[in-house]
Amino acid sequence: MLTKLDVLDGFEGPLKICTGFTASVTGKPWNYLPPRLERSRRASEPDHEEMEGMEAALTRVGVRSWRELFPRPGGVNYIRRIEALIGAGGPPW
Repeated sequence: MLTKLDVLDGFEGPLKICTGFTASVTGKPWNYLPPRLERSRRASEPDHEEMEGMEAALTRVGVRSWRELFPRPGGVNYIRRIEALIGAGGPPW
């Protein structure tokens, strides 16, 4: 379940999604933040993907479709990309 999208309501700038971390010393990529603190410090460089802003109507009442919720495709693309990264599929809209 994806929550807290309303904090991005009206956000027009590019959105960043953290897709992993790169070890500062070795350059080794990690697709997770290591659980041990000393390893986490070495993985201090986050890797990001930038996506188009949402410009959404998330706080508007009565929205019944993706098109009403996201006037531009950036919001739908953002949600679909998160689904792909975590291996989850949303409901068939």
